Amino acid sequence: MNRCFRGSLLLTLLFAILTGCGSPPPPPKSMAKEIGEAERALDAAKNWKGKSEFDLALGEYQRAREIVSKAKPSAEGTELTRLQNMEEEARTNIIALETRKLTAPPKPVDSTPPAVADVPKTMDPAEKKRKEDEAAKAKRDADAAKAKDDIAAKITAVASPTTKKKKDDEPEPTAEELKTGKAAQKGEGAGKGGEEKAGEGEGEGGQAIKKAEPPFPAITDKSPPLQICKVEVKGKFVLAYLQVYNNAEQGKRITTWGVFFKDGNQQAFIAPQTVAVFPASGFKNNVPDLVGGQIVTALTVGSQQITGFDGLRLIAVGESERAKDVRAAAAKIAFHDGTNVVATYSGAAGGLEVDATLKALQPKK
Repeated sequence: MNRCFRGSLLLTLLFAILTGCGSPPPPPKSMAKEIGEAERALDAAKNWKGKSEFDLALGEYQRAREIVSKAKPSAEGTELTRLQNMEEEARTNIIALETRKLTAPPKPVDSTPPAVADVPKTMDPAEKKRKEDEAAKAKRDADAAKAKDDIAAKITAVASPTTKKKKDDEPEPTAEELKTGKAAQKGEGAGKGGEEKAGEGEGEGGQAIKKAEPPFPAITDKSPPLQICKVEVKGKFVLAYLQVYNNAEQGKRITTWGVFFKDGNQQAFIAPQTVAVFPASGFKNNVPDLVGGQIVTALTVGSQQITGFDGLRLIAVGESERAKDVRAAAAKIAFHDGTNVVATYSGAAGGLEVDATLKALQPKK
């Protein structure tokens, strides 16, 4: 009997040793708070949508999607499934609302002249002083900039090895000509068979931020925030070449986008949520499958950012058996700061052509 008891005791101790006495791993962090916030944002969006307040509804859907995006990496199991469902609901409604805003008919223009507000006869002394200070500062800045340009021009004139003695009847070059080097071109360019071209790489309106890469024109500080540079059809695929310019100092991250291909009746016949948008760099337009055959990755929410005073080139690809029917296109891109840009493009009845404005920007063959 004692032997059996000792055997049972040894087995019990051995089981305790094998199973260990440590505490179980902590359970995963609950995402209940984040799920609740996302659900409240979706409910608010539905409420605004029911009241036809589409801009407010769009903002709530975007807020819900941001909450879900932050919570998904830490979620597991059923919580992850709920977050994925809410993300899909928010994404679908964002696309629908963006589409509604782009395709809505323009509001009728009110022909009634606006009422002229009464101009106050007197100005607040503090406001008057502020305006006077601003005007004085602007004048000082302009004078300083002019003096700086004059000094730079004189330094260029003295240091330039191409400066030659002028003839008595040759006009004195201006400070701007000395600064840009055009005066040297007048003297030496003619001796080589004509004036040499200056400012190579410059775009429309000044020095190019990005050089022209047809069909994309050069990006300058005069470029529009968004333009559709070209639309072309390749079999059952239709491509839109988009160029974005951030004319602000702060960087902007792309959150949503929509590209619409329309027929001759101005009806969009390719669902915008099926249009893939790729960075132009690395895009291959000679592969059989222009969507699935790309090495570059298509845009996702927040995957692309445009730094201040810089540009971005994109290519949108839609697929349809009616691709040859496309006659116009529209595009809208929204950023994380709540701003958005819109552009349209239309082609002739006999086929797509770049309109006169864009054609002037393209280099001559």
